[in-house]
Amino acid sequence: MGHKRSTIPAYPMGTRQGKLIIRLSVILGILTTAFTGGTFVLIGTMVDAATQGNPLSTGRIVAAFILATLAALTVGLSLYIAQSSAAKEELQLRHRLVEHLLDLGTQERSAERTGSIVSLLTDDVERIAFYRQTFIGPMIGSMLAPIVTIVIIGATVDWKIAGWLALVIPFVPLFIVSFEVIFRKVSGKTVSARRLLSAQYLDAIQGLTTLRTFRAAKRTARQLEEIGETNRVSMMRMLFGNQLVILVVDAVFSLAMITLATFLAYVALRNGSISIGQAVAVVLLSTLMLEPLDRIGQFFYVGMGGLAAQRKARAFLHEKPAYRLISEEKRAHGDNAHAAAVAAATPGAITMHDVTFSYGSEDDARTVLKDVNLTIKPGEHVGLVGTSGGGKSTLAGLVLGDLVPRTGSVTVDGRVVADVPAADIRLGTAAVNQTTWLFTGTLADNLRIAKPNATTKEMWDALEQAALADEVRLMPNNLDTEVGERGYSLSGGQAQRLAIARAILADAPIMVFDEPTSHVDINSETAILQSLEKVGRGKTVLTIAHRPTALRDVDRILTLQDGQLVNTTPPATHSGQEEN
Repeated sequence: MGHKRSTIPAYPMGTRQGKLIIRLSVILGILTTAFTGGTFVLIGTMVDAATQGNPLSTGRIVAAFILATLAALTVGLSLYIAQSSAAKEELQLRHRLVEHLLDLGTQERSAERTGSIVSLLTDDVERIAFYRQTFIGPMIGSMLAPIVTIVIIGATVDWKIAGWLALVIPFVPLFIVSFEVIFRKVSGKTVSARRLLSAQYLDAIQGLTTLRTFRAAKRTARQLEEIGETNRVSMMRMLFGNQLVILVVDAVFSLAMITLATFLAYVALRNGSISIGQAVAVVLLSTLMLEPLDRIGQFFYVGMGGLAAQRKARAFLHEKPAYRLISEEKRAHGDNAHAAAVAAATPGAITMHDVTFSYGSEDDARTVLKDVNLTIKPGEHVGLVGTSGGGKSTLAGLVLGDLVPRTGSVTVDGRVVADVPAADIRLGTAAVNQTTWLFTGTLADNLRIAKPNATTKEMWDALEQAALADEVRLMPNNLDTEVGERGYSLSGGQAQRLAIARAILADAPIMVFDEPTSHVDINSETAILQSLEKVGRGKTVLTIAHRPTALRDVDRILTLQDGQLVNTTPPATHSGQEEN
């Protein structure tokens, strides 16, 4: 994401409740070790009683059963609270990342591709939550298990044996950390490969029609196969490392630990320092010291994957919205025009002061708007025309807060675009763009995006004004008609008029219509223009037209050419002209 790892702050990934669950998991892990260790000690005393010919104590049997039951219950409770907490933390983290994504803005939200962002918000978030809630606490608890075990051995058996076994404890974290360092790069490559595959796959699905039209579907399929194979190989390498570590742990470290404990117990037993039951207890207790190593397999799949995903999430959260970067930059340089814009911001008005806007980096920038000055008074209806690529949609993006100018200032409804999030700018605006985005669901669902508590009557009124009500009444389920994915069950004109109805429901003081009749026929255009005239009364309206006839009811017409406002034409003069 363009940021060096060392410069990215450790943004908190969990909630306060999630952190409490992690601490509770640590405590439960310690209790599990203590209960299990106590059970092993009692088993040793029962072995002594059996070898000495003494009857088994009912109290000891009951105590051992109770301790074993408590150990099982703490394990089950730890699993339950960890899994439940992971689901809640996943939801909270996803909400946080989505809010940050929306705060970044629509066109300058991130350097990441959409597929990569989808991967971050789905698979990576799940990995992070699972890693934090089901791995960190239990892992810390397991790391403390050898210490608890040493204390139990020293207190109930022999401190010399405990001391010798304690010498092995420092090697356990060193062993785990060394493998974390070795396999960190492999884990990072695995996450990157998976996100690249998600991005490519989403691109291919969204552009499937275009790929088929240009006979590129098979070529793209082969590219996806290659990327998929890279992802598979990367995953196999990580799993190979995982299995290799498990083999080393089981074949070398675990065997060495138990062998050492058995040897120490045998020597102490031969010297008469401990009983045979205590020797058995030492061997059983030594298995608890392997608890951290038993989690090595989980560490590489859950731990490393979660850490890599967490680094990606923190890098994403480290990205600043354009309005913050530019606002900080202007304040740092004491931008007088910016300060003047803040003072002159008027509710219901749109102003631009010496606005220059470019796409791309400073070295390879493409200037779209040059020194634009514009004032649209509250309640004024202004039309905007110009050649294709002349900057009309860019100007609309600035008004809606989707774009932020580095040079000059823009105020909308009393707010300065570079000072507040785009969401605050949209509180006073409603828009109908050239391309309408409809969400999977019903007509009512899409209308309520603009006004969640809209009544049935309000929705029908909005459809009437958008000249769509009659067609909706002919649909089988009326407002409950499913629009399909991205509105594919509706015609282009119907989708556009539904977007207009949605803007009507928003009832904002400023409305921006970016070629609102570009996807409708002449008859629908006439009806829409009549409705827009009614909707725009008492509001500030900026209309970008595809056909000059769409601007017949405006107060004045602005012409944008080569990034500059070159003249203002009265509607009567312009109505008979055609755009170049």
